[in-house]
Amino acid sequence: MSTTVLLAVLAVAAIGALAVRRGKRGSAAAAERSDDSRAMNLPEDSRSAFLVCVFSMLGKLASADGQISPEETAKVEEYMDSDLKLDQRTRSLALKVFRESVSSPLDLRDYAERFRQTHRERYRMFDAMIEILVELSAADGVLSSREDALIRSAALVLGLTVPAYEGIKAKHVRGQHLPH
Repeated sequence: MSTTVLLAVLAVAAIGALAVRRGKRGSAAAAERSDDSRAMNLPEDSRSAFLVCVFSMLGKLASADGQISPEETAKVEEYMDSDLKLDQRTRSLALKVFRESVSSPLDLRDYAERFRQTHRERYRMFDAMIEILVELSAADGVLSSREDALIRSAALVLGLTVPAYEGIKAKHVRGQHLPH
């Protein structure tokens, strides 16, 4: 199977899992996100961009404090296994994108901009992406000031308001904010 096909398969799985996963949360906003069936019909180039953007943003955020913690790696693997249900080959490709993003000259905001451009007006996806970033940042028990600034910046690029971002953050972070 070619890399392009693997990227497309992973992206379709990720989009579907994000919608389903967010729908399970029970809130009106989450239920609204889960009905975005258009997300499953992305052109192949959009699906590939989705994959690269999502796992690159995760990698950039996880490495924001200089290293990727075991808890952060475990959280990304949990997304791949439990939420996305990736086969081994696709999972390996996603992990490769995640790890290689650390040495990329682009920053999290650049990937968020690409995500926004590729998926114009898919606001539910933007909201879900920020939620995943917050969950990842809290995986090691601490949301550092650096992580908070990175996610806030990405949220603004994706069109979320500061109160919307703070609401997402409040669901996952309780007094775990430390300066870095």
